[in-house]
Amino acid sequence: EQIVRLNDLSPDSEILLRIRSTLTERLSEAVEQELKEQRWQSAQARIESFVDVLTVKQQELLRESVDSQRNAYRDRAAELQRQITLSARSDDPGSAMAYLDQLRDFDANSPEIAASADLIGTGWLKQARIQKAKENWQIAQTYVQSGLTIAKGDVLRTALQSELVAIEQSKQRAGKQLELAEANRREQQKKQRIQQLEKRVGAVVNDSPLTSKGSLAALELLDQLEIEDS
Repeated sequence: EQIVRLNDLSPDSEILLRIRSTLTERLSEAVEQELKEQRWQSAQARIESFVDVLTVKQQELLRESVDSQRNAYRDRAAELQRQITLSARSDDPGSAMAYLDQLRDFDANSPEIAASADLIGTGWLKQARIQKAKENWQIAQTYVQSGLTIAKGDVLRTALQSELVAIEQSKQRAGKQLELAEANRREQQKKQRIQQLEKRVGAVVNDSPLTSKGSLAALELLDQLEIEDS
């Protein structure tokens, strides 16, 4: 209040100029600290509380500093979020972690950190499902675990846990199908061997003379046929 009165009485006073210079310097430091912590409204409020003792030029410079740094912050945050989104939706969601770490360093209190983490977790879930469809069970499970490591939201974490169960179930079904296919293959091979033995037995019986040698050959084939058919 006294500074305001002095400004009204003698705006060009040397004392006032010195006071104004000191005040401007300290105010600039306080505003700069607010800006470092992304407290834009607090920085603006500090400036407004001293408009009566600041020159128009000083006010403009301080406001420009707030606007400039706020815009630079928004641009940088937007770019980091864009890179996170692109990387999280790529074939390698893990590549987004570098940008998420930069966002944390840039603004540890950013509300976008949790959302970005879930975006990366969703990327891991997508890639896990792709690997599950390819029957790459171990890779799919690893991707889900990567998603669980970073995911924050309850809905996403539940989806990732469910995917682990789905992967195991798919793995078991595929194993049973493989066993069945192998059993069918062996059965088909057995049928083919029996058919071949039956042909050979028929050939021996029809073509060989009724000698002890021919009879033994036929009996030997019949024994093999009986073994295959058991």
